Amino acid sequence: LRDILAMRVDGLEEQRKRIEEQAKRIEEQRKRNGTFLEDCDGLWKFNRNKLSLKPKKQLKLFSKISRENVRKCYEQINDGMSRLDANNLPEPSMKSASVTSYSIAGKADIFHNEWNNQRAHLIPNSTVCAPKWGHIAEGIFRPLQTLAERKNEARKLLVMGASGLTKLRKLSCNSIRFAAHREVFDVDPSVVIIPIMPINDVRDSWEDTKSYEALVIASTITKPNRTDPYTASSTYQQILSQFQYEEKNFCTQQDIETASRLVRAFMFGLAGSLAAGIPISIDPDESTNEKKEILDSLKKVQKELLAEGLAAPELRKGVAFRKVLKIRFSNEEDGTIPDPWLLAAKAAVNLSSTRGQKLLPACKKDDEEEEDLELLEQMHAYFLRRREAELPCEVNCGVGNIQLTTPTTRHHGASIVSPYIEEEDDWEHLGG
Repeated sequence: LRDILAMRVDGLEEQRKRIEEQAKRIEEQRKRNGTFLEDCDGLWKFNRNKLSLKPKKQLKLFSKISRENVRKCYEQINDGMSRLDANNLPEPSMKSASVTSYSIAGKADIFHNEWNNQRAHLIPNSTVCAPKWGHIAEGIFRPLQTLAERKNEARKLLVMGASGLTKLRKLSCNSIRFAAHREVFDVDPSVVIIPIMPINDVRDSWEDTKSYEALVIASTITKPNRTDPYTASSTYQQILSQFQYEEKNFCTQQDIETASRLVRAFMFGLAGSLAAGIPISIDPDESTNEKKEILDSLKKVQKELLAEGLAAPELRKGVAFRKVLKIRFSNEEDGTIPDPWLLAAKAAVNLSSTRGQKLLPACKKDDEEEEDLELLEQMHAYFLRRREAELPCEVNCGVGNIQLTTPTTRHHGASIVSPYIEEEDDWEHLGG
């Protein structure tokens, strides 16, 4: 009898192992075919939210996400802008450095794919699209204290830079390591990456050495010249084929709720600024077909926002979600961490694009698809400044030619563009 029972136990154990192996194969297959992870439509429902028709109230939505502190990674820009004469601003740089490709053995992008230094820019690198993000640059510094009629010029300078002035779009904190970024993150974006941080941390307390986690999710979209939708599972297959899943790579319910609140706030902020016409007024040039197409698209979305409202995400209740991916940005890989404020702004643009309401442009013709010499020089200077800042004064004072600037913690009494101070310089004056 004992032998019979032992045989039955052994049989049950073998059956259990077979079931576990089969379940493991099914799960691996689901990972490979992209159905393992949740998508935007499964996580959120998108209801139309009416916006105020009053510009003052529209701009208050943007002021809610805007910073008042200067981060260390922007010290060079802050220092350069503070020296400028508000009445005689230089022409923005509309040129790009030559393209240079570098292959780094053993390096991987944020999704563990082979990486040859291709970076996704959060504020676009394109000289056509980037000026439209001028108020985003101001949102990082908040606010520009300059003549109202010169604000758009100053915004363009923040993004584009000028001779002897650092370009914000070239800073390492404006980029992430993402090998397949062009198709799924920029032109017709289906990937959304959201910092898992409360808005107060993103806006007020983050410093450029702090690591943080981010939610990653894809959306099914309809791309131009395609009759069939490009599914979220196809995107997952494309970007996660080399990803090594661990339990720490999945969001908790709290993670999802935190990221959802953040991207919703940024979508309302950007929608408010577009409803008020700010991106349209910054660079109203229609001299080329591409520039005209961009302006026409922004005007179309502006009209839709005012008539029908913003398609904003709302977390579904009482629904069992599939896994939601989580990654971590830290300085362990290459020493650079993207500014979560810029990443949240990019997330808002990409998520709005999946709903057909793209709040800011990402051009089809990027000036530079790969890393260039200018960005590498910025990264090198950044590392030197960090290294000297960490040394005691008797060691770093007078060493080298790099001028370290004292971090400015508030804008009061420290204007970015000029000593000129308006009586009431806030987001009500956006666009002059």
